[in-house]
Order: sequence, then C-alpha cells, then structure tokens
Amino acid sequence: EVTVTGTSFSVGTSSTGVAVEVETGTVKVSKEGKLLAGLEAGQRARIAPSGTTTKGTVTPDEVAAWRDHRIVVYQATIRDVVEQIGRYLPAAIVFRDGEIADRLVTGVIDLNRPEEALRSVVDMQKGKVTNITPYLVVISSR
Repeated sequence: EVTVTGTSFSVGTSSTGVAVEVETGTVKVSKEGKLLAGLEAGQRARIAPSGTTTKGTVTPDEVAAWRDHRIVVYQATIRDVVEQIGRYLPAAIVFRDGEIADRLVTGVIDLNRPEEALRSVVDMQKGKVTNITPYLVVISSR
C-alpha cells in the first residue's frame, strides 16, 4: 500500500519484492497497516515479500527512467533485472542454474535494444545467453 501526497514516484514489482522511488514529494509505504517506509524526494525503498525493507538514495532524474526507455539498477539481482528486460522481449527467459540469477549488478540499461541489454547484463557477470527458439532464452553460468 502506497500513500502519496502531491508527488511523483515510481513503483516496480518483481519476484523478489517491490521497489518504490520518489522523484518529488513524499510517499508512505505500508503492508497490512504497518508503516514500512516514509520516503522523500531522492529516496528509495526495496521491500521483500517478508516485509524486510532496505532504504537508499536515488537521483530524482533516475526515478521512472523507463519513460526514457532505460532502467537504472543498484545492486539488483540479475533475476530482477532480467525480469524487467524480459517485459520488452517476446521470449520466455529461464535460468539454467540459480548461481548467476542471484549475482548483483549495478548500471544503466538501455531498453531500446532489449536483446543487447540482456546479453550485456548477463555477460558482465560471466554468464551465457542461449536462444533456443525466438520464444525461449536460457541463461546459464559459464
């Protein structure tokens, strides 16, 4: 549950939780009536399914970067980043092993060329992308 008061912000969901970033104004993030985070402009929170909350900072112009066809990630798992890139691809993406899926990456990712973005992110962590068909992609460790 997110309560806003005259603000601009971004909410992203993934299999590992929810991320809230504030560009302007203030936001309160709650779960089942319990306040998890109070955020102001330039702050972010990542909330795991368990309710564990990690707060950090974000440059306000990086909030909702998807408007400019990019995503900005800080210490995000490859699994979360691949999930976001996968929204721009026609293929199902699966991990052959969990080792690479849990590695952390930081960077700015250009979504104008999602296939290149996927390969770059995986390659940074010494992984391999294999196109089985145009509709199935497998990611594995090298």
